[in-house]
Amino acid sequence: MQIILDKLIEESSKPLLVIEHDFATDATGIRTNLFSSWYSIRCKKEIKKRDHLTIHITTGVKSNIVPSLNVELKSGNDNKIFREHADKTSENFHVNEWSGDGRYWCKENCKKINEVGAKPYFKVWKNWSGKSRGCMPWKLMNLDSKNNPEEYGKHYHKRSNVESTNHSKKVLHGNKVYSRLKSSRINEETLRWINHNINVLNRAKYEWKITPKFMD
Repeated sequence: MQIILDKLIEESSKPLLVIEHDFATDATGIRTNLFSSWYSIRCKKEIKKRDHLTIHITTGVKSNIVPSLNVELKSGNDNKIFREHADKTSENFHVNEWSGDGRYWCKENCKKINEVGAKPYFKVWKNWSGKSRGCMPWKLMNLDSKNNPEEYGKHYHKRSNVESTNHSKKVLHGNKVYSRLKSSRINEETLRWINHNINVLNRAKYEWKITPKFMD
């Protein structure tokens, strides 16, 4: 089931490959109805903490279409998932720019974006030493951020569209899943993102005159 849903995410994004060339990646949390008990050493008592899903999305910054999605039961592996999204998205889209916040600021991510033919724009940490250490795209990006902050910011802040995408999806399709089984929770949330993509395609039909073949 999950393989089919992942394919639907991909197919529902393809019609917008003619207008989407800049992408951004981010993660957000989704609530569940389940609670996990954990033991607090300091307080010496049992506390209930609501379970969350971690959603990693890559979105086109013009239309907010989502070509790559990961629904995870736990947080972590942000950079590994980021590079998987870069490979997957570049298979169908011609990518010019890719932006992300400070969690994605690392050399391997810069290398990957350079490999897919795009230019990275990440939030540069203040502790950068000024050296490339074997990764020229990393150094060029950091120097650009330092020497041309205003121009760099115009490209980097395209990532704000990811926040718009997350907000739109949560408002229209919910910010909570109700399934109890792990696989069902993943499938439920993935279906919500498919619905989000369909909404974007409806907008594209009237705003950019793009009519997907499966909507004829």
